[in-house]
Amino acid sequence: MQRDVEAFRSLYAVAMELERLHQLVDDTVMALGSDAYSASLAVYTYAKANQDEFGLDGKPVGL
Repeated sequence: MQRDVEAFRSLYAVAMELERLHQLVDDTVMALGSDAYSASLAVYTYAKANQDEFGLDGKPVGL
């Protein structure tokens, strides 16, 4: 039984560190997703405001 308790304590410490790391990764993913969405929204807003303009290929761009 003593070995089980020692193993539990050791693995519990590892599990807590992994949980902390998981939270940091999750926070980073959320921040990157937010940045990507903001950039996409800016591009979409610009494209929508200039929908009567022409694209790089010389063809009209419309949304």
